[in-house]
Amino acid sequence: MNAERRQQLEQRYDAAAWRGRSAHPGGLVRGFTVTGQEITGWQPQRVDRKLGPPPHTVSLWRRLVDSPDEVLRVDVFELPTVDAAHDYLIDLLDEFQATEIRRREPAPVGDVAFGTSMVLLFARGNLVVLARNAGRAVVEVAGPARDLDVRLANLLTLGQPGS
Repeated sequence: MNAERRQQLEQRYDAAAWRGRSAHPGGLVRGFTVTGQEITGWQPQRVDRKLGPPPHTVSLWRRLVDSPDEVLRVDVFELPTVDAAHDYLIDLLDEFQATEIRRREPAPVGDVAFGTSMVLLFARGNLVVLARNAGRAVVEVAGPARDLDVRLANLLTLGQPGS
């Protein structure tokens, strides 16, 4: 993305208010691994580890109750620093066409969050997470995203690898 476009996005999403700020400024997660325990009431159906750049994990989740049309997709991107994560967050915001994607305040998850009821994009430490509805049935992603965020915050606090 060119510098002018980045500047427009940073102004639109008020990046000066959140850039470089984190509850876990020195914490880093590397090699995040989905164990199946991250989201209560959901089970991973597929997990792919991508080398990147940036390295990331793509996972598809189904609700444990018999509801095959309820599917979540969760992407967890690993960046080298909080600042790099926030830059990548701006890059991902640029990919959304929907004008209803707005900063969520207070952030329901992460250090900073953007989204709607069906998609949440947030940063926690050096990680950027994109959680979204991926099935035919409409699923609100806030609850599952909160569960995952608790796990990520614990990993950052403990300073442990992502597995």
